[in-house]
Amino acid sequence: MSGRNHSSARRCRTALVLTAAAVLSAAATCGKPICQVAHPAKVFVHLADGWPGAEHLVLAVHCLPGAECGFAHATETGYPGARLIATTVLRPRSVVVTVTDATTGTQLLERTYRLDYTPIGRQDECGGSAHVLLSVEQPTPDDAP
Repeated sequence: MSGRNHSSARRCRTALVLTAAAVLSAAATCGKPICQVAHPAKVFVHLADGWPGAEHLVLAVHCLPGAECGFAHATETGYPGARLIATTVLRPRSVVVTVTDATTGTQLLERTYRLDYTPIGRQDECGGSAHVLLSVEQPTPDDAP
């Protein structure tokens, strides 16, 4: 059967084109896979024990100036007395955490944290989900906003 779609020359050209595309793709990524899925990471933030009036305190997570964090909002803000969970696909190396008194609006703390992600669940050559657990200690004299 030497029909139009089954000719030997056509099959050979198709094989050459596919081989060339694979070689170019591998060369463009230095042999690494092309990842089209961004796996999420969650940043869990809570107040450490001992904060006075913790039920009135609001946690917020901000990007460092000039950086993008990949959060849904530029600043992720929680609710009074609750821990904060922020989801990102960019996995910033550092974030700024603030603690504000919801009753007075006074900012009690602004501190930069370096984030070290822990892989969770299934991982593959393109990565996988991860999380960070941050416990915010009470301010010290060095933390004055």
